[in-house]
Amino acid sequence: MSSSEVGQKGQKAKEASRKLAVATTKTKNDALLAMANALNKNARVIIEANSIDLEAGEKKGLSRILLDRLALDGQRIQGMIEGLNIVRKYGKYPLLIQILQAQNIFRSRCKIEKIFKKWFQFAPDTQKSSKKSKKP
Repeated sequence: MSSSEVGQKGQKAKEASRKLAVATTKTKNDALLAMANALNKNARVIIEANSIDLEAGEKKGLSRILLDRLALDGQRIQGMIEGLNIVRKYGKYPLLIQILQAQNIFRSRCKIEKIFKKWFQFAPDTQKSSKKSKKP
């Protein structure tokens, strides 16, 4: 891919981000669901294309570490799908999601849900609603 192609893709991404910034939650959630469904439906094709890219990268001398980070398999694609679904469910807290993802907590759905449930108990905007619900 040439630098002009990268620039064009970057410009398209910037334009899309502006549209997404003003989109409704439903529109954003529908887009996340469509991405998750597309990953699930096309997993085999994605993995095959990824293996071709990895072979090309190996021939160009990319390091083993980089190739490993770029490698996709069923488990990694499933992790992407789960990540998209978590963002749909907890989209109000994207920074927290990024932090958890960076620390590889995303891999366990059970762990992430426990963390979010615990965190929501102490989140400022959930304390008000929980106090109201306790009153008779």
